[in-house]
Amino acid sequence: AVGTADAATVAGWRSAYLEALKAARPDGGLNGGLVTDKRPDNFLHIGLIKTLFPDAKILHTVRDPIDTALSNWFLHLDRSMAYAAAGADLLFFEASETNEELRDFCAISPKPAMVNMVPGGKTPMLPPAALAALGARVALYNPTLFAAIPAMQHALAALRDGDPLAPPVLAEFAEVCQLTGAAEYQRLAEHYGV
Repeated sequence: AVGTADAATVAGWRSAYLEALKAARPDGGLNGGLVTDKRPDNFLHIGLIKTLFPDAKILHTVRDPIDTALSNWFLHLDRSMAYAAAGADLLFFEASETNEELRDFCAISPKPAMVNMVPGGKTPMLPPAALAALGARVALYNPTLFAAIPAMQHALAALRDGDPLAPPVLAEFAEVCQLTGAAEYQRLAEHYGV
C-alpha cells in the first residue's frame, strides 16, 4: 500500500509519526534535527521509512552477539520497566549504589525516574540539583523518619528522667529497618514476586 499511497496519505502518516514522537519525548526527540529509531525490525520497513522521510539516513550495523548480550546485561533493565509497560507514571530504581548507575537508569527510563534518599542506605545521598543533573525527576528524602525515632525515644526518656529539654539524636539505618519491619516487607515482596 505504501507504493500506491497518494501524497496526502503519506503526509498524514509522516505527521502522525512526528506527533507521536513529540508526545513520547519532552524535547520532541529532535536533538539537533536527528532521530534515532534503533529497532531491529526496521529493516522490514525501509520502503515506508524512505517514503515518509526521503532524506533519512539508514545505518545497518552487525554486532557480535556476545558483545550485544554483555551490553544488555549492563543495562539496568530491572522489573520497573515492566511497570512502565503496564502504564506506571514513575519508575523507581531500587538502591542504586553509584551516581553512574542512577544516571544510566534515568537515561534509559521511558518514564520519569524516582529515587529514595535514605541516610545510611545504598544510594549516595545527593541534593536535589545533583539528582536532577543525573536525570532523576522525583526524590524522596527521609530524614524525618530517622530523626523522629530517636527523638521520640529521647523525649520519652527525658520526660521519665525529669529532663525534657535534652537534645535528640539520629537513629542508625539498621535500627530504622528493625523498628519499621523492613525485613518482613522484603520477605513478603520476595514471596509475592514484587
